[in-house]
Amino acid sequence: MILRINANHFLTIRRPNVDRWLTLRRGRLSELLLIRREDMGYGLLFLGVLISMFTTIGVWWFWPIQNTFTIFAFFPIALSWVISKNTGNSLYCLNSSRYAPIVFFLFQIYAAITNGNNVNYILAGLLSSLIILSVFSLKADIRTRLARQFSVLMGSILLFSIPTWLLFVIGFPLPSISVEPPNGLYSFENYFFFLDGDREFDIMPRFQSIFLEPGHVGTMCALMLFTQVGHWRKWYNLLMIVALLLSFSLAAYVLFVIILFTSMWMKGKRILFKLLAVGVILAGVGIGAYFYNGGDNLVNQLILARLEMDDGKLAGDNRVTPQFEGQYDDFIKSDDILFGRDYDVAKVGFGNSGYRVFIYNYGLVGVFFMIVFYLMMPACSHWRRSVISMWILTIAIFWERATPDILYNIIPLFIAACWEPPHKHPGEVSAETPRKEAGIES
Repeated sequence: MILRINANHFLTIRRPNVDRWLTLRRGRLSELLLIRREDMGYGLLFLGVLISMFTTIGVWWFWPIQNTFTIFAFFPIALSWVISKNTGNSLYCLNSSRYAPIVFFLFQIYAAITNGNNVNYILAGLLSSLIILSVFSLKADIRTRLARQFSVLMGSILLFSIPTWLLFVIGFPLPSISVEPPNGLYSFENYFFFLDGDREFDIMPRFQSIFLEPGHVGTMCALMLFTQVGHWRKWYNLLMIVALLLSFSLAAYVLFVIILFTSMWMKGKRILFKLLAVGVILAGVGIGAYFYNGGDNLVNQLILARLEMDDGKLAGDNRVTPQFEGQYDDFIKSDDILFGRDYDVAKVGFGNSGYRVFIYNYGLVGVFFMIVFYLMMPACSHWRRSVISMWILTIAIFWERATPDILYNIIPLFIAACWEPPHKHPGEVSAETPRKEAGIES
């Protein structure tokens, strides 16, 4: 048998079908454009939420727009509504929580009237209410994605902020500039990835990252961890735990302990034994810190010493000044308690915070508006434990910081209130017994 080989078959170079590679079908092009529009809508949403939260908690990047941030935050979110609606897969879906922003806006009108603010205050309140409405209307998967990516952003910031701060603590020379926020009440050395301000304790500086106060970074980390139930082992959440601890903020520590146990309870775990175990550990650490080196150590000086009683009050209870306490005692005995009293810094002093400041400023009627708002806020939630946990943390934050009307507080609390265990489905009603629902068996 003779094997014939056609040499031309091997020597011929076939011309590649370049036209087929360069031709993009109309349907394929539309699909790519649709994805890009969806991503653009979500990116604008993220930008608006970022501005809302970082500006209201005092991140130095946003100091220049502190008084007009609602405009810069609202328009990206409004544009995301328009873009996502035209994609056929909108980010938003109005739900039963949509009525809460109406109550919030009524509170803004009430606050403007009682505090003598102008129409600009009402306009800012309207924009804030629309931002809240937008966040409350996000679909469940978008809320989860938003909280996760915001936490990743926080972790990414801390990835640079914590190491550079540690270099600063050990004395490594770093470039810095002197800065002051617009209110002129603080002064800082800005090391770009962290701020260093007035030293409350001589033993070492407290970590505050890019935030206005150490308590602010602690509070923000605590709130974001509250949205990350079941995912605390992620690198970005671990960094937030480290940052919270380095802030040496007693208030943030209290919030973190509350979140620790409410998160376990939200997941359906029994917490009584864990509460007892943590109590024993904390007591052991406290006793050890009290006696170690004669009390001259970080834990004792920065935390335990602030829990000591001094003339019937905690030594670390510096939420209000003695000047304000005198004004507040007079306030609660007067008719002003119903609608509040003008917060004059010359009379009450600077640096006050906590529930007494809110009551002084807005009266019992203002407190009523906030109670109704927070009762209506989780109306779309289907998991009772998440709602109850959110209310517990809201009360704790109101007690120590009193910021129920601030966006950095509202947005993560709402996302946490809508958290559900992975096995639950929207609309599913819990069939647990009351004892199981309490979840406190040993």
